[in-house]
Amino acid sequence: MPVFTYRGVDAAGKNLRGFVDADSSAGARSKLRRDGVFLTDLALGEGGAAETAAARAKNPRFTRSVSGTDLAIATRQLATLIGAAVPLVESLGALSEQVENARLKAALGGVRDRVNEGASLGDALAAAGPFSDLYVNLVRAGESSGALDVVLLRLADYLENQVRTRNKVLGIVLYPVIVLCVALAVAIALVTFVLPKIATLLQDLGTELPLITRVIIGASDFL
Repeated sequence: MPVFTYRGVDAAGKNLRGFVDADSSAGARSKLRRDGVFLTDLALGEGGAAETAAARAKNPRFTRSVSGTDLAIATRQLATLIGAAVPLVESLGALSEQVENARLKAALGGVRDRVNEGASLGDALAAAGPFSDLYVNLVRAGESSGALDVVLLRLADYLENQVRTRNKVLGIVLYPVIVLCVALAVAIALVTFVLPKIATLLQDLGTELPLITRVIIGASDFL
């Protein structure tokens, strides 16, 4: 099912733009008309993609994945909008326009459409693709308790902590790997370029070399 990008205005004259999935352009127009959107422009989604927002979100071959940082920022923005008493559909629409990650933008467009059709936010997120079971279940708990903005803020904190921890672990692992690679490069340079010159000097002395020295020279010659 194709994904279309659209521009239009609502009954109050507010400019709107976003994504909608439909079987055809006529279906997209009909769907948007039911939502009260008066179209000014409708086009097939970026790159002529033929997947729905959910399908593109679930298939990383077609677009880059959603990073923890992107998801944390989007979650915090959504919490802020909901905390400011902005309606959920409008919040999702505004958020989908602001994010730069193509996969997350497509997923949020699909979430907004499903919520607009009557689905709960948790169910819409579950169908979108890039949101984990933990994320979806916490959002459902927030909806049930009426504290969705608080839950989203805690989710954003959790995701940001995850990113920081991952970066620390990567730094801890990366440093010894770099040191090891440099040490190997130096060792190879010594054995390949320096030792042969020293070996030539030792052999010119005409004395019998110790066994360990002959082994090292043989290894150097082999390399």
